[in-house]
Amino acid sequence: MQYNGTFALVTPDGSATSLSDLGVALESAPGSGVAGVEPEVWTGLVPYGYGSNGVGTSAAVTTSVLARSLWLGTMVAPRRLRLRLWPRMRSAGWSLLRSALLALLNPEMVTPARPAYLRYTLGERVRELAVVYAGGLSIDENEGQLTLELLALEPFWVDPAEESLTLAVQQPVSGERVWQRNGGGWAGLGTLGGEVETLLLGADGTLYAGGSFINDTGAYLARYDAGSGLWQGVGEIGAPVQALALGADGRLYASALTSGFVRVWDGISWNGLADGPEFWPEVLTVGPDGALYAGGENAVAMWDGSAWQGLGSVGGRVHALLVQSDGTVLAGGDMSGGVLEWDGISWSTLGAGLSLSSGDGVVRALLAGPLGEVSAGGRFDRSGERVLSHVAVWNGVHWRAAGAGVGDEVWVLANDGAGGLLAAGLLTSADGVSLPGPVARWNGSVWLPLDLTLTPAAPVVALVGTGDQMVLGRGSGVSGATAAALTTVTYTGSAAAWPVFELVGPGAVWQLLHASLGVGIWLDVTLLAGETLTIDLRPPMRRVESSFRGNLLSAVRAGSRLGDWRLRPGSNRIAVFAQSGVTVQMRWQRSFWGVDDV
Repeated sequence: MQYNGTFALVTPDGSATSLSDLGVALESAPGSGVAGVEPEVWTGLVPYGYGSNGVGTSAAVTTSVLARSLWLGTMVAPRRLRLRLWPRMRSAGWSLLRSALLALLNPEMVTPARPAYLRYTLGERVRELAVVYAGGLSIDENEGQLTLELLALEPFWVDPAEESLTLAVQQPVSGERVWQRNGGGWAGLGTLGGEVETLLLGADGTLYAGGSFINDTGAYLARYDAGSGLWQGVGEIGAPVQALALGADGRLYASALTSGFVRVWDGISWNGLADGPEFWPEVLTVGPDGALYAGGENAVAMWDGSAWQGLGSVGGRVHALLVQSDGTVLAGGDMSGGVLEWDGISWSTLGAGLSLSSGDGVVRALLAGPLGEVSAGGRFDRSGERVLSHVAVWNGVHWRAAGAGVGDEVWVLANDGAGGLLAAGLLTSADGVSLPGPVARWNGSVWLPLDLTLTPAAPVVALVGTGDQMVLGRGSGVSGATAAALTTVTYTGSAAAWPVFELVGPGAVWQLLHASLGVGIWLDVTLLAGETLTIDLRPPMRRVESSFRGNLLSAVRAGSRLGDWRLRPGSNRIAVFAQSGVTVQMRWQRSFWGVDDV
């Protein structure tokens, strides 16, 4: 086999010797091409409907099983190379040649021991492969050939020249009261000119906002036009809007300070629902049977399609309603017990209820989770003898805490689309760690910050969407909004590269997010002036070290995925969030599947 470039051996301390300088000619190098792979496969009895599309069937059919295999992923195998060499010397010199080759490959040449490299050069392009001696160097008396066997546990060829980029750590965000997260970044959504009380995301993705605002296109209720970047009025509802809901038939309901209080949009105009409830609803929700529920001052009512039915007194203001899949109605508010359950006749406290140690608390949000659990958010610190902090999860038996909870009051909750929970309001901390902004995410084991800061502090009153497609709103305007800075890195290797980050203080660092992969590193650290934090993601020994404090792996929050954070071929969107005094540099070496990538 002919190679256009030349091969050399590089000692662990960096000294290179070409094969030609050793007096040998390379005939071939089996194993130097594309690295081999080993598919990770699980074979066994698999519930029918759970296959490559990742979609499960209903519980009624999961008892059927098939014998089949599942592809779980691909592992790149260690690479074994065999360099077939022709010595250009008499056989008497082969002993010296073998000694020279072993000396070049000896990992004990340096402390600590590390491998040598096989280098391939073609013009100005250089690729290296970390190798250790694996055998060979035997002599075929008939052929006069030496075979050098090398093992590369890290099977990718690497460009020894490092590339680097300084990453921005934050950026200002426009907007007044409504912001959207999309693709790892944040953007303000137009100007409404007044307080926002509620947001609603329609089935078609249309975003609605209700409140006491008045702008050029309408008053109190508007939809966002992504094409123009403007809010457009939805008819003339004529009074401030407190709550919105979307019916099963697609009709839009609004709670407005007008006669009858609840109105429905028919596509042309707003119309009342009979005589309306006897209170101005603070919350509207639609049950699984299509019925509309309204909650407000000391009352809950249901619209059955033709008339309003009262569900009795709840003893306080209702801030949140949830109708479960079995039709059970839950109400949260500032009444005794915090969360009440309707049994069809009367209301009773759910479990031991939610309260403050000093008296009644307030429940402002109720949310059904993906596994049937119910989450509650508000201002409370206990359930009976259980200590909580503003967020609690009902498991069907009792209320339990979500970690150490959050600092200060929760106004809204939302599912994050990955089995976790989003909480927003007046949050200042989560799990005892200071937050940069008023939103946090519970991933099932730890609370993590969201990369948005709003100034001055004011409650987030609305949160819709999930995960990377969320929209949040707050009643009062802001003088400034700051979000993570999004940088796009174009990586030109053919195999993934694990980078090294160097962060220099002073300032707090919260996030290194690979938005394209959905993989993040979250930190709880404030760097001192001149302090350097190195996060080395290169396998196998990933490390987090401070120039002042030594090993600082303890600063990495649970839920971070150091082993999965990598640059992939092509475009990589990276969102860094830190205080403005911090500088972040990322450096990496390009990796390639085979020497043919040169």
